[in-house]
Amino acid sequence: MLKKEAILKISRLVSLLFVISFGFITIVATGGGGGGGSDSDPLPVDNFAGTYEGEFSGDDYGTFTVEVSDNGDITGSAYSTKYSDTEYVTGSIDESGDFSLSGESNDGATFEGRIASNEVSGTWENSYYNQSGSFSGDKINGGNIRIGVAAPYTGILAAYGDNIKAGVNLKLKEINGAGGINGQKVELVWGDDLCAPKDAGTVGSKFAADKTIVAVVGHLCSSATLAAMPIYVRSGLPCISPTSTNPTIGDVGKGWFFRNCYTDDFQGKYLASYVVPKLLGKNKVAIFYENNDYAIGLKNSFVAGAKAGGVTVTGAEAYVAKTTDFTPQLTKLLKDKPDTIFLCGYHPEGALIAGQSRKLGFNGPLFGADGIDNVDYIKIGGKAADNTYCTVPFFAASAGPAGQAFAENFKKAEGRDVDWMSANAYDCLGILAQVIEKAGPDRKKIRDGLAALNSKENGYKGVTGLTYFDSKGDCSKPAFVKMVKDGQFVPAE
Repeated sequence: MLKKEAILKISRLVSLLFVISFGFITIVATGGGGGGGSDSDPLPVDNFAGTYEGEFSGDDYGTFTVEVSDNGDITGSAYSTKYSDTEYVTGSIDESGDFSLSGESNDGATFEGRIASNEVSGTWENSYYNQSGSFSGDKINGGNIRIGVAAPYTGILAAYGDNIKAGVNLKLKEINGAGGINGQKVELVWGDDLCAPKDAGTVGSKFAADKTIVAVVGHLCSSATLAAMPIYVRSGLPCISPTSTNPTIGDVGKGWFFRNCYTDDFQGKYLASYVVPKLLGKNKVAIFYENNDYAIGLKNSFVAGAKAGGVTVTGAEAYVAKTTDFTPQLTKLLKDKPDTIFLCGYHPEGALIAGQSRKLGFNGPLFGADGIDNVDYIKIGGKAADNTYCTVPFFAASAGPAGQAFAENFKKAEGRDVDWMSANAYDCLGILAQVIEKAGPDRKKIRDGLAALNSKENGYKGVTGLTYFDSKGDCSKPAFVKMVKDGQFVPAE
């Protein structure tokens, strides 16, 4: 069995106490978030708290169990199957996850290693008996399950972030109120990306480096998601977006990206084939789009659909975020006498465009996609917002029983009607909770669990309907149409 001065070198492990017995290692955590860090990005030692189990092998073989406390102390034992004997070990872990353990007996083994990404590994050595070997294992419990939530919580699109926060917080309350996931509470870690690529990269790097974060809900804007996904791919961190609709994200995500909303390939063509010619009864469209990944992809899809369906695009003009005066571009667009204007972007600028187009004498219907759907569009646009139509992937008035019940609970909690972003965010956290319950709080296993939701038979049944993914992480969802009438969003007429 393991004798004296056996040195267990675990690559990237915090000080911990562990037990070795044949076939598996157990480390018990008494708090914290679990996971690991790097030498350049230390984490508080309580992040490693938990119970770890695993196997050791080499000149001796067996299983071990170790428990890491909130203050970094480690206790545990190793059971030798070869010698039918147990060695008790103690030690501690540092902020980089490195630990050192020693046995209680004079001829016992010593262990050195590291904990990272909820995994423990390293080597052991017993100089007294000239024995050595390696060990590895996984965290089995303890600490909170930490999930990153990325969205714009400040800036001009903060209202979108409020929607995401409202949805995931409602689901979080339900999960933790029912005892958590397999006895572990869920903890949300907020990342404010401002819907901007640069800030999204910063948030993504922070989430990826924090090995206690096992998955991400987000990002919200397509440009932000496209900026963060390469980081998540490199670090092996699964991401599920409730809102990012740009169709190219699935390719960039390389199997680590999922979404429970439709893509703009579908949404743009739906607007061109149904909303404009059939619902609005119009043919000539002016497109006013924001110069970002979301709006450009949506515009291109709409143009392709319009061409195929015989809808005429009279002109297209671009603008940048935070613009306040749209009069020059609108004047140019209105010269071609369009029947309707496509507000291809987000609600803050869309509302201003609505107001300024009315002042220039345009009285026809306005329409947009899911980026327009926010109560602030009505607050900013005022009367000018009336007669605006938009597509959304969830609409409470058209939802089934589960969606209706969710809408009622949401209104009680938030004091307002539910929006589609909140509903999708609620389901995103629900999807992750279901997968983690079966697979455990492990990044790779969560990714595999999400990918396994690949058919109607095994999809997730949520308030937004059935969600299952194709090989790119995309899903099939219907579109609903709502409109602004008398200062309120109502089903389209």
